[in-house]
Amino acid sequence: MGRRYHTVMLFGGIAALMLCILAETHTDTAFLFGRQLPASCIVNTVTGASCPGCGLTRSAIAAGHLRFQESLRLHPAGWIVLLILLLHLPYRILSLSHASVASSVLFLRVARTARLLLLVVIIAGFLRLLY
Repeated sequence: MGRRYHTVMLFGGIAALMLCILAETHTDTAFLFGRQLPASCIVNTVTGASCPGCGLTRSAIAAGHLRFQESLRLHPAGWIVLLILLLHLPYRILSLSHASVASSVLFLRVARTARLLLLVVIIAGFLRLLY
């Protein structure tokens, strides 16, 4: 992957992490600097039904504020999203500083772990719909 891709992903990850730290959650809404954020779930907006990812953003925001009980209540995998964001940043920085990092054994292990965590997020979302 090119340098430009890693740069865009790095700044996207920083922006997402800053959102988790700067935003606040109250009941079913999220706020940034006192203004309500728009609904991020298009499925819920269009159909009114919950999807496997409903509550994930608010859960990651709560985890970013170290409110893990609230995070788990909003979505059981929100803290995993925050963990993926935190692990993502050092990888992108290394990728920009060393071109050979993408082929290293460490990269393969981190990538495998990230895919596994993403799978857990998806499974947790579907289980949440069932119960």
